[in-house]
Amino acid sequence: LADYKSRLEILRSRLEELGFLFDLAGKDEAIRELEARLAQPEVWQDARRAAEIGRKLAELREERERFTALERQVEELYQFWELAVEEGEESLAEEVAAALAAAERRLDAAEIE
Repeated sequence: LADYKSRLEILRSRLEELGFLFDLAGKDEAIRELEARLAQPEVWQDARRAAEIGRKLAELREERERFTALERQVEELYQFWELAVEEGEESLAEEVAAALAAAERRLDAAEIE
């Protein structure tokens, strides 16, 4: 189990870097702006424009949720690893390894997108 700590730390670091590269702060700001625009009654006078804004908002929300889910997966994996180490549960090593490999594959795929 101790061998997995460095891989988990690398995974966390890669995830942080990916958040920067994906400009999460910019996406969050764009989501707020689009939500505010859709809340204005006059935007609905042009149905095509409102639909375009709605599509862009849905796209940004989906991108943000994919990243949030990956963050959650990595954090839960780290907590699971910590618990296994604290409890001295070497029997969980295979589960940790499988979950770590899955998270690494998911992050690899996200980096390619």
